[in-house]
Amino acid sequence: MVILFMAEKSTTNALMEPLKCVVPKNAMEIESKTEIIGSMGICALDLFLFTCIMENVEPNYDIQQNNMKMINVVFKNNNNNTFSMKRPLNLTPMQPSYKPRALVLCISRIFLFEKWQLLIACIEAYRSFKVDLVVAYIQSAILSVFELMRAYEKDGILKIRPGIRFPHHRGMKWDPNAETEFNGQILLAHECFYEHRESAQFIGLLDLDDLLVPSKNFPDLSAAFSAAFQLHPDTAYFLVNKIDASFVEQNVSSPTEFNLRKLLTDGIRAAETYNAEKLVVRPKAVRGFWVHNAHNLEPNKRAVRLLTNY
Repeated sequence: MVILFMAEKSTTNALMEPLKCVVPKNAMEIESKTEIIGSMGICALDLFLFTCIMENVEPNYDIQQNNMKMINVVFKNNNNNTFSMKRPLNLTPMQPSYKPRALVLCISRIFLFEKWQLLIACIEAYRSFKVDLVVAYIQSAILSVFELMRAYEKDGILKIRPGIRFPHHRGMKWDPNAETEFNGQILLAHECFYEHRESAQFIGLLDLDDLLVPSKNFPDLSAAFSAAFQLHPDTAYFLVNKIDASFVEQNVSSPTEFNLRKLLTDGIRAAETYNAEKLVVRPKAVRGFWVHNAHNLEPNKRAVRLLTNY
């Protein structure tokens, strides 16, 4: 079981050892581990990964059916004394997805979103490239565009998740939303990652305007990454080279005049400059990541760079 939480950077050393996982019924301590997720380090809050290692749990274990609705997290000092929190913290575990998928794309949180052309182009392109699922975190969007997203969700290609907004009360020394890297982007990406880690072969971590496309050497995206993994079986994640590009706006007076085929065939302008790579990860080889790299890897795993001519 994995718990993601944000904490002040100044508490890092205090959190690494004393945090323990305990079964409430018999007070038995479960093996656990706390990790900090590497980041730019410019914000007051860091993302932590707390793992309770549960032995003999079968695949497809149903959390709700087995009434596993609460877990106790306690602190222990050097004398092994247990300290409870001032207020009880009830955590409701999220059931991971066990549906087999070749490629899941976790899209960064979206706010003030109005670009319906971008949404249609990306989702339809990913459908064509055999992406199994696109997961998008929505902070805010124009109602008509959100309704379009809901239509794609009913179609099964898109899954909508709410964005995150931390409470900010008077007397706090700073706004926690301003002190989480990229306004909670890394936290939400990890939520998506761990929801699909047990069943996806590859997970892409992208922005909506990062259009991931296969080269002419492969029929679809999962085929491209499967072939790359066969060449590099020690891969933890692929760094996918990115070219700056933009859409040519279509001068139309009505959405019904918008031509998707024209946009995809003649409406993309590519620059000669390259931008920072994005990640496509092998889920079981990675425990945590940043936007453009990852340091929380399993032993003997590494990053592999995929150039645009792959």
